[in-house]
Amino acid sequence: MLGQAPNIPPHDLWAGPPPAHATLGYTAGLFNSLAAAGATLTADRVYLVPAVVSRVGTYSGISLHVDTGVASSNARVGIYADGGAGRPGALIEEAGTLTPTTTAFYDIVFGGGNRTLAPGLYWLALLADTNGASATWEQRSMDTAQPIAMYQGGTGFSSRFAGFVSQAYASGLPASIGALTYTGKILNLTLKVAA
Repeated sequence: MLGQAPNIPPHDLWAGPPPAHATLGYTAGLFNSLAAAGATLTADRVYLVPAVVSRVGTYSGISLHVDTGVASSNARVGIYADGGAGRPGALIEEAGTLTPTTTAFYDIVFGGGNRTLAPGLYWLALLADTNGASATWEQRSMDTAQPIAMYQGGTGFSSRFAGFVSQAYASGLPASIGALTYTGKILNLTLKVAA
């Protein structure tokens, strides 16, 4: 009928990535391409990047790629809930540690077992020790066409969607995150879909 909205169930209006994304084993991110160069980090900083879960899903951990490893290096990874206004809040889980000594993909399994996450915005975190910060971590470029780009507004989207807070590596990930210092380092951290 003319002037009448099509009969589309509400959940189909924003269904997120097509179902095939789960068959790849990883969530689709907010990023459109690999960055031209990897990132070296500063030790004792928790680097955070956003991850959108568009439908209920079960995840086994967090994955990342190290472009160039460094001997005797260590890093911790975890996941935070969104604290509102597109900023990280409370720690959901410190997933575990990795030793990024070689160029490789790393899958860090949640210590408490698989996690079912509701749709929403989450934050993936990485905290490296002195040697771990010297490794080269894979980065991504921001896709500014994604709806999340409206959370922070302004310009320079890629630098407004990744940030850090200071935290000693020995202390582990903090229980909650306050204000971020924004950075252009958008690490390629992804949630791994449970098998």
